[in-house]
Amino acid sequence: SATSALVDFMSPSCSTVADGESLLPVMQAFAHKSASVRSKAVQKVVADLKCAPGGVDQRQQLLLGLVLDAVSDSDVEVAAGVLQLEALWSSLPQTLPDVTVPVLERLLASLVRGTQLPLNDPSHMLTLGLLREKRSQKLLPALIRAFAWVYTREDC
Repeated sequence: SATSALVDFMSPSCSTVADGESLLPVMQAFAHKSASVRSKAVQKVVADLKCAPGGVDQRQQLLLGLVLDAVSDSDVEVAAGVLQLEALWSSLPQTLPDVTVPVLERLLASLVRGTQLPLNDPSHMLTLGLLREKRSQKLLPALIRAFAWVYTREDC
C-alpha cells in the first residue's frame, strides 16, 4: 500500500538512491501535508545521496531536485532545515555550485520580493524590510551560511 511504502522510505537506510525502488513514496513524502514528514524526507534523501556510489544518475538528479525545491517550502522550518544541511551545500558531488547557486539566488530574490519596504529611508529600505519579515528573519542567516558553504567548496 502507499502508506507502507512511505513508512519504508522513511526508515533509516541507504536504499532509496542505491536501488531501483519506486519513487512514489519519496514524492508522497515531499508532498505530505505535514511539515515534519517533508523535513524528514529532505534529511533522508540527503543521507541517501551521501551513501550513493560515484556518478550522478537521473534518479539522483530527481531526488536532488526535490530537496532543492524544498528551500521554497511554505513552512519556514522545512526551508530552514534544508539550508542548514551543510553536506548538501558543501560536499555532496550531486550538488555542484552551478546547480546550487541559482537555487540560493532565487530564494534570496523571493525574500526580497516578499518584503514590505519602508518608504521613509531609502538607504535602509531593503535591510529593514528583510529584518521585519518573520520568514526572512529565519531564512536569511541560514541562506548566507549556505552561500558560504557553496563558495568554499573546492569545485567552486
